[in-house]
Amino acid sequence: MRFLSTQGWMSSILILVVFGTSSCTLRSSYIDTMAEDGTRIIRIEAERFDFRPSQIRVRQGERVRLIFRSRDTTHGVAIAAYQIRKDIPPRGKGETIVEFTADKAGSFTYRCSHLCGAGHAMMRGTLVVEP
Repeated sequence: MRFLSTQGWMSSILILVVFGTSSCTLRSSYIDTMAEDGTRIIRIEAERFDFRPSQIRVRQGERVRLIFRSRDTTHGVAIAAYQIRKDIPPRGKGETIVEFTADKAGSFTYRCSHLCGAGHAMMRGTLVVEP
């Protein structure tokens, strides 16, 4: 009997380690990278009235590629200051790429532009373009 409870305990630890590792992988997908041509690449996830990360920082004059992926339903992204408005397909149906030059310094709101449920109006993020 003691062997079975130890085995169950060890299985639980293994499951925690596996899920802990996968959540670290998920978080690391937010880390921005640089393309060979110098374009800044930032991955953003949309899910249930939230963008992750909810704040993006770039340098003025930098070429930026934002890659949006939904973890649930169809969402959208709109950045009025840069005249950007695109839909983000639902989970498993692809991603949306938005590319632009961050030529205006300041703090700009990006928001969901596709009605996605009761919390839609609160689904916002901030793009900070530093001089």
